[in-house]
Amino acid sequence: SFKGAINGPRKLKYDLMQKGISEQLIDAAIENSEGSEYDRCLAVAQSRLDGISVTLEMSKKYRRLAGFLERKGYGFGTIKEVLRDLGLKPYD
Repeated sequence: SFKGAINGPRKLKYDLMQKGISEQLIDAAIENSEGSEYDRCLAVAQSRLDGISVTLEMSKKYRRLAGFLERKGYGFGTIKEVLRDLGLKPYD
């Protein structure tokens, strides 16, 4: 199990490049990794959502979760799709 497994491809790529690994090797590894970015992002979002208060307004849940996923290196399009599929909206 890789320590950075919950990180999205952008953060993972940045972290590995900082360690001196070639960009071509990183891109090939990310492309061949199991599961899509969507699947990994959804799993992380569902896990994180369990820890967010159920009484919190939907727009705040959306912003908190979107910010968390963005910091983990997931793309905005993927984040937006995952949050939509989880039934979250940017407004109440």
